[in-house]
Amino acid sequence: MNKNISFRTRLVIANVVLLLIISIIMLFSTKESEKKSVHKSSSIVKEEIEFENKIPKSANPDESSQNKNEELNKYNSVLELNPSKVSAVEVIGTQICNESAYPIAIRGMNIDVNSNYINYDTMNFLKDNWKINGIKLSVDITKDNNSYFGKDANIIKQKLSQAVQNAKMLDLFVMIEGDFGIKTSNDEIKKFYTECLQYSSGTTNLMFAIKLKNIEGLEKIDSDEYNEKTGIVNEETKSDKISKKNWAKYLKKVNTVVSSLRENNNNSLIAINVPFKAIKLESISKNKIKTNNIVFSIDLGNLEAKNVQIAAKSIKKSIDFGTPVMISDCGISSNSTKKEDLFCETKENIYKYKLTYFYGGMNNLGENNSILKKDTNKISDFTEEDYTDVGKILYKYNK
Repeated sequence: MNKNISFRTRLVIANVVLLLIISIIMLFSTKESEKKSVHKSSSIVKEEIEFENKIPKSANPDESSQNKNEELNKYNSVLELNPSKVSAVEVIGTQICNESAYPIAIRGMNIDVNSNYINYDTMNFLKDNWKINGIKLSVDITKDNNSYFGKDANIIKQKLSQAVQNAKMLDLFVMIEGDFGIKTSNDEIKKFYTECLQYSSGTTNLMFAIKLKNIEGLEKIDSDEYNEKTGIVNEETKSDKISKKNWAKYLKKVNTVVSSLRENNNNSLIAINVPFKAIKLESISKNKIKTNNIVFSIDLGNLEAKNVQIAAKSIKKSIDFGTPVMISDCGISSNSTKKEDLFCETKENIYKYKLTYFYGGMNNLGENNSILKKDTNKISDFTEEDYTDVGKILYKYNK
């Protein structure tokens, strides 16, 4: 009798254990299935966003003012994102996105690292009054005076470090732009960007930019040649040939920058400036740059009115063909009587495509795209009396 009870007890225990094992296996299988489902769903969303961004929706001319205001509010809500709210910045399709593949845009100010405006008070004023969430620091990396490799190299490096730290304290994105020439040595270019990597430690707010200081060494394209008509579809025009030749030269410098950053496991966003007077944006082949997370930038500052309009068309065409674009300087030339109209056209593109853009130069040197009057002595608390005509227009539409 005792043996039978013992056997039955063992049988019950064995059945209970077996049921527990089966339950555990089923539980893990369910969780794994859920993970795959979530991952698949996330991938689909990312792919859909990428596809959708490559074909921007056209603005509806009959759209009510209420809908336009709603779109504007959506854009501004995106701009409120600061580095502390973004764990990664990634280019997907034609859009700069956050870690969730949601489009974000950066509204910033151009500041020369040699200027008096790299201090905390200036940046804080710009953040509060111009509603910026980023700055672009221009650094001359030629061997000219006041350059990164010039006689005051140590001072320039200290200023750059100070500017980056101030921006970090204010929770602003920072784009460090190296300005160099076609004849600048690759070793110097590589050294500059490699040394700048020290500022990227422990932060997602740092990005890099590449810009030619001038187009010396490249053949200039006449702006009239942008609209050449050959009568034959897909025939390569004179300006296309010049552009491709210039791009091949510039590409060598671009790849030097890319390798210096990517070899050090840095995947920061890289903005490649396209000099309007030498290279046509639409003629660039992205696949010749062996990296991801890149965007091409266009300067609209210091251009004549007709060139701003040509550049704007180029931006639209490039985005429609899937090229990620940002505006590295949207300051309008003070030589034009159409300054306000030109900026309004630019702003429409910014809203439509959710473009990242930077306001014209923060300096008091009398440059055409400067927002401050020449010899302005203030470093903060600027009023409209301190702004140039360009500065007043930009500030008016920024409110």
